[in-house]
Amino acid sequence: EGKNMRRCMLSCLVLQVLIIILERRFGNSQNVTVVMMMMIRDEEENVRANLGKWERIVDYLVCGVDERTKDGSGRTVAEIIGHKPHWIFYFRFENFGQGRTVVLREAWRKFSHASHALIIDPDWLPIEKTLIKDQLDFEHRKFSFLVYDRNGLTTRNVAWLIRHEEGLEFRYRLHEVLVLPKNSIYNTTNLRMLSWQVKEVEVKGRRTWHTTEHGNATNVGHSMSYKRYLRDLDLLYLDLEELGPNDPHTLYYLGATHLACIDAILGVGFHKLTEQVLYHINQGIFYLEQRVQPNIIDLANRIGGNSEETWAAVRWLAHSYHNYKRDYNKAHYWYKKCHEMDPLRVDCATFHASLYRTSGDYTSAWNSILIPLQFDFTDGQRTFAHNFYIYNCTLPLEASLILLPLLEAQKPHEKHFLDQTGIPGIPISNWLILLAFGRRLLLHAETTCIDPSRKFISAQPEDVEQAHHRYDSLQEYVTSAQGPDITSRCLQHQSAFAAANYDPNHLAMLVRWGLHICDDADTDNSSSRKRRDEL
Repeated sequence: EGKNMRRCMLSCLVLQVLIIILERRFGNSQNVTVVMMMMIRDEEENVRANLGKWERIVDYLVCGVDERTKDGSGRTVAEIIGHKPHWIFYFRFENFGQGRTVVLREAWRKFSHASHALIIDPDWLPIEKTLIKDQLDFEHRKFSFLVYDRNGLTTRNVAWLIRHEEGLEFRYRLHEVLVLPKNSIYNTTNLRMLSWQVKEVEVKGRRTWHTTEHGNATNVGHSMSYKRYLRDLDLLYLDLEELGPNDPHTLYYLGATHLACIDAILGVGFHKLTEQVLYHINQGIFYLEQRVQPNIIDLANRIGGNSEETWAAVRWLAHSYHNYKRDYNKAHYWYKKCHEMDPLRVDCATFHASLYRTSGDYTSAWNSILIPLQFDFTDGQRTFAHNFYIYNCTLPLEASLILLPLLEAQKPHEKHFLDQTGIPGIPISNWLILLAFGRRLLLHAETTCIDPSRKFISAQPEDVEQAHHRYDSLQEYVTSAQGPDITSRCLQHQSAFAAANYDPNHLAMLVRWGLHICDDADTDNSSSRKRRDEL
């Protein structure tokens, strides 16, 4: 009887374990419970401003507080989230990978029954209407959401929401990477994209870890100070020493951080090269060139590294040779490589066009810029360093500046505009439409490039003002020649007839940037009406 009893007890225990595993794998969204975790130091003001916005999707909270904190960060967390089960503990922060791993282990120790784990930073402000908890399920192991970087220029997709399990950890001291356990109870790594959106918020004058650790805030932001980047380099060199000289992730961030030091030292504009700046330029190029060596790329692919880091390394090499070294032959080489690696991303084609323009090769510049002008922003959307500001500002501004000398060089000398062949070598043959298009691009750029803190504008404000005057002069020429009005948002009369024969991709490009075919009343051309309806 004793043996039977033990067998029965063992069978019941095994059954209970199986039930728990099945529930955790195949439960429905109503059974989802989220343990949210973060680590903080001197973040009381950020916690007070941001933490409450996460409350609707959080069931449990775990917070690790660096024992060196000087404000009431831990107390504020308890004050805001104290009505929910939580665990606040103090520990000694050494680096980001170590710190986050400590918090993950505490979350498992205290709330192992939670089904999902979410890792956040205290300066993350969620856009609350996008936080839909029902999007979480038991079919996927990882969930990714969009984060707007604190620089205001780029976004990234972060898969820091995963099925909760023992053995989760972070690798690297800086730019840490979440690593799933090898002996996981889940046999899938599939990922689901969520609608969730988060903004990294950095308020000037707000006391945070960056101001206490890296000195006072500067006009480029606490987290982008030179002192902060020097500390980042220290951590990266420790990783390089530990992991070896061929670690792809560390090589990329060493190169990128050295280049970030340059902006932190100089800011925006033109400056003389100092020994300090030249050191960071050369070191940045050195590590990025190491990162794009064939053996390193192959290693990154084999270990499951982020392939977009390879693209970004090539992109920053092109930028460095273009803007820092002024070695235009190498800049051309790296821009071409960058565009070949990911043709739908607008960055390299746009900046390559800028290099052609400033070199006086306007035809090559137009051929380069015409490619990204035809893309929608989402066509090139990626998980890493996705620069929406280049698409919204730099691309239309650069295109409008490239079109100007082409339009001026091919200005019709007759009143019969439609008899002109226009600019050689480009798909859009009608000079009037190009004039309207260039002006529309400049106006579009002016509304998105207005913030003086932006760093990717390819022209000074006086250049933009001069471009307006040159477009005005061309407009006056058209008006004096009794040509059609191009100041409106649509293509009228003769221009609309010509547009009817264009490649649909180019027509779609005109429409995307705000130039439309006018109402049918302006033309009874049936093919024009049909093409407009198709658009």
